Amino acid sequence: MSIRNSMEHIINTNKEINDVYEMNQREREYYLHFLVLLGKSFNVESAVVIYKKDTQSDEPLSEKNANIVFGDGVEEVKAEEIFKNFLVDKAISRMTAIYISDKFGEPTTVPDISSDYLAALPAIQGGKVVSVLVVKKMPF
Repeated sequence: MSIRNSMEHIINTNKEINDVYEMNQREREYYLHFLVLLGKSFNVESAVVIYKKDTQSDEPLSEKNANIVFGDGVEEVKAEEIFKNFLVDKAISRMTAIYISDKFGEPTTVPDISSDYLAALPAIQGGKVVSVLVVKKMPF
């Protein structure tokens, strides 16, 4: 999918979401469509987004205040399991993207017994983590 087509898709989808869904469902739908777009654009085969229920709250993102959107092909797990993951924990605490890497620091798809995921990428708003994209399977 080209960048132009992606932008058009995002704009049209957001308009549709705003027209069809109640305010409390919109954010979930935005993230769900984001996962679909990632799959189409970057071949992300399996991913999850965890996000704060209330982005205005000063509380840090945690299993107590998070919602989860599961992409296609992802087995549903409890929030506490996702938050226990080393990559997710480090991405939130360091406020930066964290990837499984080899001994040279390069991304790798070699299974790692310490993580079920390949990457955790936080979204920062106002100096706080408001969501984390957690990638389970994608080509490099």
